[in-house]
Amino acid sequence: MVGSNLKAEMARRGLTVREMARMLGITPNTFSTKINGKRPWLLEEAMCIVDILNKDNGNFTVEELFGPQV
Repeated sequence: MVGSNLKAEMARRGLTVREMARMLGITPNTFSTKINGKRPWLLEEAMCIVDILNKDNGNFTVEELFGPQV
């Protein structure tokens, strides 16, 4: 499922759609449509999310969080 790894990691860290959207500079609605596979992620957005999640000793890649569609 599109975004399932990202959703799981957000849940583990207690990050909400609203918080993630704010960090990316997009609306919560836009973030929601992207994480649910209704709109594609921009590579820049994916890289920003990887950077956010890797700040606390994470070691994620774009492929791990988003799958092959990015």
